[in-house]
Amino acid sequence: MDRAPPPPRPPPSSRRRRVLAFLAVASASVLPWAPGLDFPFSLDDQVGVVQNPVVDGSVSLIRILRTNSWGSPPEFRHTPNYRPLSVATLAVTRALWDLRPAAYRAFNALVLAGLSMLLLALLFRLGQPLWPALLATTWFALHPLHVEVAMFAVNREEALVGLFLLAFLWITLDGTSLVPEPARRPCAPGLRWAGCFLLALAAALSKENGVLALGIAALVPLAWPRRTVPGLLRWVPLLAALGALSLYVPMRLGALGHLGASFIPLQDNPLAATPMPGRLAPALGVLAMALGLTLWPDRLTVDWSGSVMPLARDWGDPLAWAGLAIVTAAVGIFLLCRRRRPVIALGLLVAALGWLPSSHLLFPSSIVFGERLLLLPHAGLAIALSGVLTRWRPDSLPRGIRVIPVALAAGALFLLGLRTAARASDHASPERLYAASLAARPGSPRLWVNLGVERFRANRNPEAEAAFRRALDLDPEDAEAHLGLGRALARRGRGREAEAEFREALRLRPRFPVAWANLCLVLASQGRDEEALPACDLACREGVDVEEALSHLETAGQCRMGVPPTDPGGVRDSRP
Repeated sequence: MDRAPPPPRPPPSSRRRRVLAFLAVASASVLPWAPGLDFPFSLDDQVGVVQNPVVDGSVSLIRILRTNSWGSPPEFRHTPNYRPLSVATLAVTRALWDLRPAAYRAFNALVLAGLSMLLLALLFRLGQPLWPALLATTWFALHPLHVEVAMFAVNREEALVGLFLLAFLWITLDGTSLVPEPARRPCAPGLRWAGCFLLALAAALSKENGVLALGIAALVPLAWPRRTVPGLLRWVPLLAALGALSLYVPMRLGALGHLGASFIPLQDNPLAATPMPGRLAPALGVLAMALGLTLWPDRLTVDWSGSVMPLARDWGDPLAWAGLAIVTAAVGIFLLCRRRRPVIALGLLVAALGWLPSSHLLFPSSIVFGERLLLLPHAGLAIALSGVLTRWRPDSLPRGIRVIPVALAAGALFLLGLRTAARASDHASPERLYAASLAARPGSPRLWVNLGVERFRANRNPEAEAAFRRALDLDPEDAEAHLGLGRALARRGRGREAEAEFREALRLRPRFPVAWANLCLVLASQGRDEEALPACDLACREGVDVEEALSHLETAGQCRMGVPPTDPGGVRDSRP
């Protein structure tokens, strides 16, 4: 049987321009946050890396596969996520470079650069001209909403799942009419199935939304069927995705005991307790706000909890109607462009699929919103943007003004890069990150508590007290804020007031070992030995160090620590 002739190669000048384009995109993916690679860990990295029992310098794949992404700590009650591949990369990084933040962020930056270059290659494969593809991909690489993915070590899961899903899309396109004939490279069905299976499994093991490979494999060949390909071959990616899912589900069940979330704190997502259809209006409002931040990335914060999000409570809120208008327009544009401008339609489909797991439409997500969740939807929007820009041809303009739109596009990308670099610089220290986020969105009691903890650790007690009181103004039932305020008061010699704060924290959260430890210390410092000893004992049972108080009471032999001491001043962030 005669083989099909190989596709024509682009001329050398075109190849050189493409190489330069890949280098430009890779640089845009790394340079904005390169100066901040060695900034200290904060927030989720403390739980996901520093304190994670399976990211401890060894690389035990069996332990990683059997636990949730936090290492299944018994005292950490939160939505259990199963992301063993992402956690394994963290474990390898720690085994090689211990707790050097630069190593973790460099890995993230490299994965983001790979994702951006794969996006550019995908656009070339779809037949997009150089400049539209380059501009759209550079917009994606420079967007400020992706700073979280680069600067938080644990957020590499977003970049990994995006990389694997785009690679899965690359193979899926072979069975469709989207790829121009010269760019088609058919391979053996078995090899194609194996590639799709491994990519779909890797995506799911990186993060839960990796199961979107199933949607890509089903919807893309359905929307753009290639009639010359036998039906079975066209559905090889779908069969591979189903095979990967059949392996992933029992792995997740074995590690977590269930598939969905067992507990979602209402602080993280107030919509968790709202069934459909009551969840529809606020979910559309979140979509409208996400698109608004995409177009104008201002007032960014690391905490988009329920106290910060401007949720649409009902259909009387304009945000809900704006979200509905966005969905209606997207569906209309998709139907209009599916045949005539398929790249635009494909981009909208990828963006919609990427947003679906966090949209709250099918089920409530573990958090109401997070900037990092927009990475995959933005990849789809970049594909659509390239299709839109393809309609604009600079050579159709008079020679004298051709440079104007090019200069405007370059200037817009430059300003976008500056905004990204400024946002990355906010991560210079935990205190600076919290302060910058609160300056943009001051309604987060969680961030006020964390800001107070950082000021307490720096021995700036009046400022710490003010931060804790601000948190309590926003949420009087925040046990962490009462604990922090009590510690700040105790350090300033106001023991009676501190005791009241610790007791209030324990009223709100009876099983709060750090609060018991601090109550023990403040009672012991006042000579109230008989009252202090039970508090010390309760703290010791939970493994919190109260040796100072026990020494004062001369009863150290009556209490045994079961685990190494922990820092009573630490306040954990509970985001997934």
